Amino acid sequence: MPVAIQPAGNEVGRKHYLDTVENLVSLEHYREFLGHDAEDLFAISDQGKLALWGVTPGTNGVNISKYQKLEPGDTVLFTRKGYVYSSGTITHLFHNKNFALALWNQDNKGQTWEYMYALDAIQSHEIPYQILRDAIGSDEGDNFMGFRVLDGDKSDAVLEILNRKNTSYPRVTERGPQDPPRIGERFKNRHAIWKAYGGQKYQGAAVFPGENFLNIFSDADGPYPDFINDETGVIEYRGQGLVGKQVLTRGNKLLEDARLARSPVRFWYKPTKGQWTFNNWVVVTDRTTVTESDTKDNKTSRFIWFLVPVESENSAEWNTDILSAPILDLPIDEPELTSNYEMLLENYSKLSRKFKEEAVGTITSSKPLRRYKRSREARDLVIARSKFKCEYTKCTGMPPDVDSQGKPILQVDHIKPLSEGGSDSPNNMIAICPNCHVAKTIGKNKTKIAKEFIQIVSEKELAMTKK
Repeated sequence: MPVAIQPAGNEVGRKHYLDTVENLVSLEHYREFLGHDAEDLFAISDQGKLALWGVTPGTNGVNISKYQKLEPGDTVLFTRKGYVYSSGTITHLFHNKNFALALWNQDNKGQTWEYMYALDAIQSHEIPYQILRDAIGSDEGDNFMGFRVLDGDKSDAVLEILNRKNTSYPRVTERGPQDPPRIGERFKNRHAIWKAYGGQKYQGAAVFPGENFLNIFSDADGPYPDFINDETGVIEYRGQGLVGKQVLTRGNKLLEDARLARSPVRFWYKPTKGQWTFNNWVVVTDRTTVTESDTKDNKTSRFIWFLVPVESENSAEWNTDILSAPILDLPIDEPELTSNYEMLLENYSKLSRKFKEEAVGTITSSKPLRRYKRSREARDLVIARSKFKCEYTKCTGMPPDVDSQGKPILQVDHIKPLSEGGSDSPNNMIAICPNCHVAKTIGKNKTKIAKEFIQIVSEKELAMTKK
């Protein structure tokens, strides 16, 4: 997510900031100018009011290409008199010359600020230019006079500044670090969390001002719902970055730092059409890389982070298995897990045998094995074995829909639960549809069904490992 630097220090800039950022714009007052963006603007507004800013085309349209690099969720820094004095998060971008004229008229070159964006999460700062210069590597004389959009590395450096504990945040939050969220506490939306604690409003990984704890947000309605293991509570959390290859910067760097320090992390979860809840504390134990489609449907590399629940933020209360487990020394560019199910199927005999030899065991094993990553690999292998069909021979029918990746809806269950000593390997796992999962879990004949599962998987394993 790029960061834009927006000067607003001259007389015109200060007036515009006062008129349309500090004092929110009433959309109803300008309804005749809103055009086809009216519905979107009202939808993201706070009772019909919004903070708005805009950029002129510039000489020979120089600002247009910069503006086109921006997307909702990007951060804008406002600068004047030697300081970054505020920041905001872009919620909508739109081109509307008539609306801009109605709001701000024209500059002395006859241009108006027609390349517009709406802002939210306005935060006050007092960050000296020198701090900003050092972060992005600009010259000593750089006074940030023109509109600019920073590239990825420079944007990451700026966002790191905003996450620092010692950054000045004059805006008073409703609660702040003196009244932290409690496990199980619910908030209507991310805006309510931001009002209570400040910080970055839309990022999936963020540190609240005045704290050291990382917060991780998992949205079941998001483009990449995270996998939560019902048996163990272990979370497979997708890294930050919706488009292109993910790298260890920004939110992913915060996760990596938490992993290396074995720091407690707050895990927030929002179920489908539900509210945000501080679910529990977790530690980041491992990561892996997978290939899957991004939001533009291009195959790319993405991180999966393995989050393991702990009792509290106090490590003295943690399970000894967590405390004694080694902190893994992982390469930055790790070989990717294959999602090629045909290839997994071709090598099924070899891979299945490897799981048996490793004896992955239960989730509470103290062996320094990457058991969470191996658990995911075992699950993928079972899906390949199923050929995307429920493996229960008495299944009455698969769901009529597919998941977010366009694959049939299946879940992989352990036939003998891990808590009862079952192994985390394909010979104790079965891919079943949601209906068969419910029957196996709470059905009247669940004991009989479990025995049938064992027979089905044993026969499949025997047949496939002979190949």
